[in-house]
Amino acid sequence: MDPVRVDIRRLDKPARNREYEYLAEATSEGVKTTGRYIVYPICLQLLKKGVLSGRAVHFYRDDKLIMTLRSIEDGAKTRLTETDKGFVRIKHKDSE
Repeated sequence: MDPVRVDIRRLDKPARNREYEYLAEATSEGVKTTGRYIVYPICLQLLKKGVLSGRAVHFYRDDKLIMTLRSIEDGAKTRLTETDKGFVRIKHKDSE
């Protein structure tokens, strides 16, 4: 099975708190989302659309591969939190 391709681009204006938002779009599946963190929402939308949960996901920015997930299900089980130093940490929901 071919991976789902998700193209990411930064939106022109910073959102509140001067942080940029991103647009993620899986054109072949007809799914898109915007926000600061887009992995979890785009994977949830793919699952709701009926895309097989075991398919891999490849994230591209400017036609460069920047991230891969083994499966849509893995992406839908992650959650992003900010640490006290401002860094973003990815936690798996099952590991809490």
